[in-house]
Amino acid sequence: MSIDYELAKELTEAHFLFDSPEKLWVRYWSQETKQNEYHLCDNNLNDWRVEQALETYPVPTLEELLEACGANFGTLGYYTEGGQPTPDIAWKAFGGGTTAYGATPISAVARLWITLEKLVL
Repeated sequence: MSIDYELAKELTEAHFLFDSPEKLWVRYWSQETKQNEYHLCDNNLNDWRVEQALETYPVPTLEELLEACGANFGTLGYYTEGGQPTPDIAWKAFGGGTTAYGATPISAVARLWITLEKLVL
C-alpha cells in the first residue's frame, strides 16, 4: 500500500522531511512510448528509471506520517457513506481539529499531515 505520484509530490512540496525513503515515485521520458511514464520503485541508484528520472518524489511509510503528525494525530478509521464505502474516500483521518480522507489509510494520513502543515503556516 502506498500513495500515488501526485500525493508524493504534494508531500515534498509541503516540505515533508524524509530520512531515507525506501520507495520513490519516478517520472521519466519513455523512448518506447514517447511519453512521460510514472513508476513506483525502490530507492536504488542502480535502477535505470531513477538514473534517467525527470522528477523523483520520496514515499513515506504510514509510520513516518503518523510520527510526523505527532500529538495532532487523533484517529484513523474506515469511512462509509450510508453504510457503503466509496472508492475515493474509504478512509478518514482526524487530528488537530481537522479531517482528511483518502482511498487508503496512508493517503488519508498524508492528506491530514498536509492539512495540518497548512494550518501552521
